[in-house]
Amino acid sequence: MSSMFPTAKLTHAVTSYKASSSGTAATPTLTWAVDSSSNEEDYCGGFKRVRYWTLANATDGYVVQKVTRQFVELKQFDPSLNGGKGDWQDLAVAAVDTYTGNTYAYVTNLVYWEAWEVDSGSIKGGFGDAFSLSRILPTEAQYASNGWNPKDYPKYTTKGTYTITGDAAYYPGLTAGKLGFSILTDHPANGLLGSDSDPGLTPVYTATQYTVTCTWDTAVPTPGRCYSKVKQSGTSG
Repeated sequence: MSSMFPTAKLTHAVTSYKASSSGTAATPTLTWAVDSSSNEEDYCGGFKRVRYWTLANATDGYVVQKVTRQFVELKQFDPSLNGGKGDWQDLAVAAVDTYTGNTYAYVTNLVYWEAWEVDSGSIKGGFGDAFSLSRILPTEAQYASNGWNPKDYPKYTTKGTYTITGDAAYYPGLTAGKLGFSILTDHPANGLLGSDSDPGLTPVYTATQYTVTCTWDTAVPTPGRCYSKVKQSGTSG
């Protein structure tokens, strides 16, 4: 995702096509592993998780991933509520850009597809995949204008739960013409080949899934003011 922690088109070695000992082609397998050394957490929803992928026993085609992003809960603290004591109220997803003063959360791109070309059994250039979210909080100037002490920033700004899921599979024989994707810029796909429209593909081989859930509550700060709590789950290969 292109944000405070932008999605990079990372490189990683991939396994080329192999045959089984019986001479019959082995089943293509797409797997991934999380690079924990790249883990990042920031306050107010900010985080990054990076996976490296391996494709075995493939020929030509594409790896295609559907990405689904959801703000399960999103609230902002309004100091004018509750008789001036303040209280939480919903922050509409459509209002996030105005609230933060930027477009890094990409709230208009909640479902999209990404693709990587497979040539002679290898993903061209190799690749990795990053899931991330930028911080959901106002600027320090906006914070101060609400009457809060700048030294407390970013306490009592937002709280929420955000999930991002990737469902990926290898599609043998798929061509660029049939796929119809283009390079996505100013988009959470961050320059990868992709589309906001469903290509209508049905996996031939076992698909993989990866989900990251990020929760934060700026009324309950954790040590280091690193408010985001990140959990991950999924199946690989």
